[in-house]
Amino acid sequence: MTPIKHLLFGESGEDEPGVPEHEDPVERLHQLRRGTEAAVASLPDEHQALGRRALEAVRSLETSVARDGERAPGAASRASSRVARLHFDLVRLAVGEEAPELDLDEAIRGLESADRGPVTDS
Repeated sequence: MTPIKHLLFGESGEDEPGVPEHEDPVERLHQLRRGTEAAVASLPDEHQALGRRALEAVRSLETSVARDGERAPGAASRASSRVARLHFDLVRLAVGEEAPELDLDEAIRGLESADRGPVTDS
């Protein structure tokens, strides 16, 4: 597996990012978390603190969605979309592209706030 593929897909080495829309969004969230772990592990030292914070937010949101997912199935889909955007920016940062830290910080705060309170469908 090439390094970029490892960063995008994590240890599983799946050929496609995420899973198709018709498949389980909770599983997609698990896959994105694995890819995020790989991306964070590859971040340069100066971005490790930001990466660890992002990963903590992703893991916390993943736990909340898994716990509350049956009551709010749309929440898993929305959460995986947010995590996918953050994951892509972390991969960009890991391979040396400029990913504005302000945008990453804002995305992390969004995940953290999404994890507060019960998961509900709007």
